[in-house]
Amino acid sequence: MDPTLGYAIALGGLFLSLILVNLLHVNRLTYLAYFPSFARNYLHRAWRYLIYPYLVHRHRFLPPFTLADLLSQLIYIAGNSFCLAYGSTIEKAGLRAGTLSLINLTPLFFGPHLSFAADVLGLSLGALRNVHRSAGLVSAGLVMFHTAVAIKSRTGFGLSSIKNVSAVVAGSALGLAVLLSWPPFRRHLYEVFLRFHQTLALLVIISSWLHVPSTRLPRFALYISFAIFGLASLADGWLLVRRSVALTRRKDSDGPRVIEIFKHQGNSDKTPIQLTLLLKEQLKMKAGQYINMWIPSIGFLSRIQSHPFVVTSWTGKRQSYLEFVIEPRGSWTRKLHSRAMTVSGQNGGVHRVFFTGPHGMSPPVDEYEYVFMVASGYGIVAHLPLLERLVQGTRAREVRARRIRLVWEFADVGRSTN
Repeated sequence: MDPTLGYAIALGGLFLSLILVNLLHVNRLTYLAYFPSFARNYLHRAWRYLIYPYLVHRHRFLPPFTLADLLSQLIYIAGNSFCLAYGSTIEKAGLRAGTLSLINLTPLFFGPHLSFAADVLGLSLGALRNVHRSAGLVSAGLVMFHTAVAIKSRTGFGLSSIKNVSAVVAGSALGLAVLLSWPPFRRHLYEVFLRFHQTLALLVIISSWLHVPSTRLPRFALYISFAIFGLASLADGWLLVRRSVALTRRKDSDGPRVIEIFKHQGNSDKTPIQLTLLLKEQLKMKAGQYINMWIPSIGFLSRIQSHPFVVTSWTGKRQSYLEFVIEPRGSWTRKLHSRAMTVSGQNGGVHRVFFTGPHGMSPPVDEYEYVFMVASGYGIVAHLPLLERLVQGTRAREVRARRIRLVWEFADVGRSTN
């Protein structure tokens, strides 16, 4: 068997197994109870060294990662390296590099939004971002190797054929997408970066289609990418329509809308606002989940911007109202802050809202006996639904928590406690 085909099957099987486990609602912590006690002890000991301690904490240029993250990256790179080197000459390795790059590009097209893909796979958004980042970097490295071998083994590389031109375009677009993903570029103009990143991804996939042979594994990998992206886009679009568009002709039926944007009188432009949504139908959420919100009426560029916000008004039941505490940071949230009113019940001229969700994994705080929570500044907002879940669960005797500790760091204690 061609090693690239075996690699593609293994990669596809990995993601299919994640989807299956998620669909079956397998709780990983509960599943450990079926292991023998000695096996559980070894697993907990392994987690203590592999998962819990961070090798690199928050950094300006690097994401935080653990020893388990490092080992998974090394295994990922080793698997691709084995496929390149196994029983091949340098020319064959160059061809395999091109095929492997397309196979590794497949996880990058799991959908228009990573939130939806993370929900389907049962992963956290941070974990899927790591997968996205790793797949992009490895694909770019394989393309560089493929290009170097192609240049070395040929006497000339003319740009008269569409095949060669598309190869240059695809490689350049992929390299530019990787370079612009560097945190200093991405953070300052994130919305511009995101749309440009998506445009480059479209350019990569179209140029690759024009470059690869029509009857081999590379073309099949592109078919898979097209199919996955198309199905995910349809499902995500249907979720948007279902959540945000009234599908009946009843006069009392309307889409979700803002009923209040409130800020305390005298607050500065850096303090959060409270936003309340009225939904067209009741929504069931888990503690700690978020929605992707799109409000076109805020400004011209807001028509292409959506932002994730954690729902702070978790009740444990189906909800008709969602409340958010939003801290102004970028231009979009500052514009929303300028619409806030100091009188309750006013929406500042902001009406219709489109959203998808709920997204995200709910931390299983009810399954731990000791809960330790850390927050700084307005990051406490993300902990409020989890604290409410613990309080409700304690009253109903549904949680195992025996002790809960919360450490909250203030930037200005005097001002925060007033």
